[in-house]
Amino acid sequence: MYMDEMRPFSMDDPDVALFVGYGNTPTNSVLWDTAKMVIIVAIINIKTDIIVDASINMATKMSENYIVRGLIGKNILTDSDKVLEGLSRYHAPAQKSLIVAYKALINRYMVFQGNNKRNSLQ
Repeated sequence: MYMDEMRPFSMDDPDVALFVGYGNTPTNSVLWDTAKMVIIVAIINIKTDIIVDASINMATKMSENYIVRGLIGKNILTDSDKVLEGLSRYHAPAQKSLIVAYKALINRYMVFQGNNKRNSLQ
């Protein structure tokens, strides 16, 4: 299955790091009963800004696959409009939560990159 395939990276690789974005789920969604939050986890190559792997907690595997396939291979800084367009085609109560979680993921990555640049200048 797609999401269970091994990806070519490891925690020891200095070029990758893991980032997380959260979004509260609406009370009228199936996800509210189990998780209360949409959580997007992405492993990003910090040299290229490419998402090399991702996961998300959704109610169905199909939803998970749809979103993960839309994230992997995208540049988190320059492809955000494409990803947000794809998320706008996810028609379910948790759509807004997905968008909030993705934007939080971008923000967390940008803070990291900003801190990384400041530290390299010192």
